[in-house]
Amino acid sequence: MTSYSFTPAETTGRNAFDTATKFTFDCESNRGGLYRVNATVGDSGSATAQVFRVRDGHDVCRTTRLGNTIHKLAVQHALAAAIA
Repeated sequence: MTSYSFTPAETTGRNAFDTATKFTFDCESNRGGLYRVNATVGDSGSATAQVFRVRDGHDVCRTTRLGNTIHKLAVQHALAAAIA
């Protein structure tokens, strides 16, 4: 079973409308995959994440099983960082 670990989320600032906080962090799978995440957490509790592979810079699509798993975990990680 694949597991994922995340680096601590770093705040990169607020969005242009000052309604959300932007975060960036890395995700590494126990199988050696390394992914970079750019997440945005809105002041109302909404969250979105953009995930891409560090190796080649390609986006990880949410419609794949791998992409769906990483996006869910990344959003949870960003929401936890916004609360802390």
